Amino acid sequence: MVDIARSVRIFDPNPTDDLVLKRTKGVEALAVKYGKAKTVSDLLQIAHDVVSGLSSVTFDLPDARVEEIELILRKESPSFDRAGEQLQILVCAMLALQKLFEEATPGSVVWTRTEVIAVGIWLGFSALPPLREVKLEKLRLDLQSAGRKLVILSTESARERQPIPDPDLKLADLTDVAKVNVGINNAVLKLIEGLRDNAALDREEIDLLWWSLGEWSELQGRSYRDMPASSAAISAGVDAANLMRRLPGEAHKQLVLRRVSGEEILTLAELIDQSKAEIDPIRQKFAGSFVTSFPKIFCLLSGILTTPSELSLDLRDWGSRALLEASVMKVSSITAAV
Repeated sequence: MVDIARSVRIFDPNPTDDLVLKRTKGVEALAVKYGKAKTVSDLLQIAHDVVSGLSSVTFDLPDARVEEIELILRKESPSFDRAGEQLQILVCAMLALQKLFEEATPGSVVWTRTEVIAVGIWLGFSALPPLREVKLEKLRLDLQSAGRKLVILSTESARERQPIPDPDLKLADLTDVAKVNVGINNAVLKLIEGLRDNAALDREEIDLLWWSLGEWSELQGRSYRDMPASSAAISAGVDAANLMRRLPGEAHKQLVLRRVSGEEILTLAELIDQSKAEIDPIRQKFAGSFVTSFPKIFCLLSGILTTPSELSLDLRDWGSRALLEASVMKVSSITAAV
């Protein structure tokens, strides 16, 4: 639950009632603005900016994001000045996203705008080390949890099969040719849309079933058993993601982890070094994509393409991360957020 009064104490130990009320209105306005971003890139940029600010020693957000937040806060507090208020600006952005996530309803489509930001926050925050500031760390964990919860719920709701409707015609309308035609046309359109959505989900399940029964990597063109454990973990995640029609859920993660043996902890640089023979196909697949624009979110894929981060994970977590990062890329190619 968003607790603005308590969170304000992160940047002001003794806030006044007036300050809390004004920041509450500012956070609400920010949440509305973030929920209206249109493109996948714009939505991921919001998440990436917040992750970047939280990973900065001085909590600096990009200038464009700071100006945006400053303008909104000034509507309630005309005297507000961004100078020296990096932490306050970051906290307000985090609270706005938490409010957005907690009030969102999981969608029944590929994904919603809010879910795009949520998966970006989940990926970005999960790669950060714990913060020393106790209150700020709690806010980070609360926001990460809210994003993760929304994404997981959406992976279930978005896979529910659509009911196929009957023509919506009343007995009195049967004598009106125009109404009959409109009713039938609408019913046909809904029928086609429902059948198409259901077929996509059926196709996903069938493709994953065949893949899970085999030991073959389409990405690498050979069996997982012939690869090092590190390569199998990453390749399996990318292969499964390529079959996704929606963001992956827990069941999809477990399918990937069936091919991951060992619990060795590796840095990304070590993972890449152990997977030299299998890295080029991954680089080729994601070359030219926008993963390098959001390195704080796509820690694994952007690190493979450019400079590895210092992130250390065990093989199971690397495999899970490969699945989720690559799935975001796959789903973003299917449709825009709605």
